[in-house]
Amino acid sequence: MAIALEDDSEAFAAALGFVDEYMATGDACEDEIVLSQALEGLPSATELALAEPDARPAEQEAKKRRKSGGTSATAALGAPSKAKITRRCTRNRVRDQERQELLYLREKVTDMTQKLDALQKTRRSQALALEPERTQEEEDGHEDSESALVDCQAPEVWKEMAGHQLDQRLKAERENRRLKAVLEGQLKIAKSLEKLLQARETTHVMEACVSDVRRKRRMHQSAADRSDASIFEDLLAGVDLAYREVDAIFHDNGLDTKESSFNDAQIHEGVDGVYMKIFASKVVPFDVMATGTAAWKYFSRSMEHMPFQFLYQKDLQNLETTDDTIIESFGMELHANGTQADYRVKQIVRRYVEEDRVVIVWRSYIDPVEFSGVPVRGAEFQEKGFLVVRRPRAMSPRFALLQTCYLISPALPIRSLSDERSVTGELTDFVLSGTEANVASCHQMIENILFNEAMKAHNRT
Repeated sequence: MAIALEDDSEAFAAALGFVDEYMATGDACEDEIVLSQALEGLPSATELALAEPDARPAEQEAKKRRKSGGTSATAALGAPSKAKITRRCTRNRVRDQERQELLYLREKVTDMTQKLDALQKTRRSQALALEPERTQEEEDGHEDSESALVDCQAPEVWKEMAGHQLDQRLKAERENRRLKAVLEGQLKIAKSLEKLLQARETTHVMEACVSDVRRKRRMHQSAADRSDASIFEDLLAGVDLAYREVDAIFHDNGLDTKESSFNDAQIHEGVDGVYMKIFASKVVPFDVMATGTAAWKYFSRSMEHMPFQFLYQKDLQNLETTDDTIIESFGMELHANGTQADYRVKQIVRRYVEEDRVVIVWRSYIDPVEFSGVPVRGAEFQEKGFLVVRRPRAMSPRFALLQTCYLISPALPIRSLSDERSVTGELTDFVLSGTEANVASCHQMIENILFNEAMKAHNRT
């Protein structure tokens, strides 16, 4: 039994020595193959450990024989051989641990690679599932940025509008105080007259005088060279033509690039006479359709309730009228630059509602019949006007841009006056000043209509 173990130990030691010779070559795969072949059929370290107690008595008895009669050479070779076997067993154990650790790491790498692939697949599926949510978040972010832009722009527009409303309120309060003072004075006069009438017997005569007060109506004879029907036919044909020209006119005068509030007036000398151009723009904090509706409401009611007018006629016969067309003839008294003038005006106004804007076009025939108390004949003016409501390109849809353009061309000369050049210049300046005031009043009235509608809607809610 002991001899067999010694043979096995020597064979195992020889195998370990063979493995040590090939460890330094670096061929890991070949070393493993050779080592497995060398260790095949040999007892493991555990079996050697179990068999070691049985071998000890035989070794002790062999030592006794060597002490008694054995040679000294055998004893000298025994001790180094045992130490060498112990060192080789230790190296083999470390090598086995390293090999097991390497195999474990390889298995771990394979396992982690599989987990990584699974995680990547899961992440891709989650990304595909979240793509609609990201699109919605981007749209929400765009709306938030647009809302932030509106929040930055709104205060300035509302501040300007509030200033206009404050001016209107202060003006109305001053007018109310003036009217109140006038009313108080009239009440005092009325009370005094009442006492006086009660004291006299001629009460009926005084009442007749008071009740006979009537409003004077100025009647001016119209020009005999043209009939009203022919004038309105020309105006009606010119309205649609003017609508087709609106984009070209706005482009030529730079209005298509204007995005803010401004006003301007120009006078040009042309082949047919003097041409006047009046431009104005105004930003309001309301959408395009609401602003267009308010603008049309102003045009459909303004002249009917205009102060200082002395006659008015609407929807003339024998002419086609619709909800988007106004045909009217009126007389009006204007005051500007300390001068008074009486006009007879024939006018056609038409509205065109487009997808992204509202266009109001009018053609007017203006006949001054009296200027500074002097009758005038042959000084007719042709007026072509545009009001475009559109969205400012750099602002939110909750804002609208009012753009007004007047093109006026007087027919010269003024034949009924001796000093034609002087009166022509004065009349031209008068028309220019009056039109500028009319444009400002138009924009302010449209703003008031929008403000009143907003207040009514707020009170209802």
